[in-house]
Amino acid sequence: MDVRDDLTRVFAEWRDIFRAGLERMQYDGRLDASADPARLAHMLIAGYQGGSLLAQIARDVAPLRDALYAAVEHLRAYTTSDDVV
Repeated sequence: MDVRDDLTRVFAEWRDIFRAGLERMQYDGRLDASADPARLAHMLIAGYQGGSLLAQIARDVAPLRDALYAAVEHLRAYTTSDDVV
């Protein structure tokens, strides 16, 4: 198994964890039915990964912080309560 296979497996695990949590939020009525948990899970992972890469290059945490804040704000657009995220 090469590094690409390992990364594919790990990112799939992360995606599944996020998706399951978001689906649970939908089931509990805390996330709007119009939300797509799979797409939101990809967004959270991409926000983390992209922000992390930019932060490493810049040697500054600001890009990671900004990417994660933006991802959470987008997720909030689908929540049914202000105290969810």
